Amino acid sequence: MKVPASVYSRRYLEGVGLVASGRRGAISEDLFLLDNYGEGCYEVLEEGLSEGDPHVRMETVLLFARLRIAKARDIIEEMSHEETDLVAGACVAYLKGMDEAEERIPGLLYTVNHRSGDEFRTAMRTLGDIATAKDISEIRKVMGQVGGEMREQTRSALSRIVDRDPDLEGKRRLILSDPVYPDEGAYRAFLDRSLEYLDVRYRENVLPRSEIRLKTYNNVNGAILKMRIRIYNERPNLVLYGPSCGSDTERLEDLMRWAADDLGSKQVV
Repeated sequence: MKVPASVYSRRYLEGVGLVASGRRGAISEDLFLLDNYGEGCYEVLEEGLSEGDPHVRMETVLLFARLRIAKARDIIEEMSHEETDLVAGACVAYLKGMDEAEERIPGLLYTVNHRSGDEFRTAMRTLGDIATAKDISEIRKVMGQVGGEMREQTRSALSRIVDRDPDLEGKRRLILSDPVYPDEGAYRAFLDRSLEYLDVRYRENVLPRSEIRLKTYNNVNGAILKMRIRIYNERPNLVLYGPSCGSDTERLEDLMRWAADDLGSKQVV
């Protein structure tokens, strides 16, 4: 379980002090920083890239390298041209590692699409360590084609990708949800139920009220979340469905935004 960003920040600042006093590896080799990186931690480390001590900047770049944080790439690439030799060397190592990881992705995706057992497990674990946001759709395709232990191994890999990218945290539940096999009839029924729930029942029973019960708030919020997850999983299937499914999906998304905004304006009692 990841620690709060405030705890991570304290540990990082302790490492900054140790590195400044001459202890090499106090940041880049700290297992706590490596194992507990999560939501809110990127901003903590990003500040370290502008620390006055070049040893701290170097150690922070090396930590980014070990964590394989792709979000830092543009900053570190710019640093590689402007920094002292000490820091520039760490930047080059980071960039080389990211390039090498990217070159491995196609082969790993081939393995998880065509192999099982130990080969699948090892390749999927590696994807969890080095893949980035742009690889998620391909990994989720694999997730939709396997079950049991292999599906859980895939879900674990996706979770680790999210852990390394703060921009993905808000989509964690979507990314880790189970893919949906194409079934136009089932999706049509889902759209009809959802549209009726928001456009009729919500509009008649919730919209007129300024105060709502906590149970009502939780029920509506939960229903909207389930709709979001279903649409997220069905989106790749829309090309297989009739045009009405696409237009009604857009209509439902508009209603979801409208209802969520209205729900947020209510006083919960």
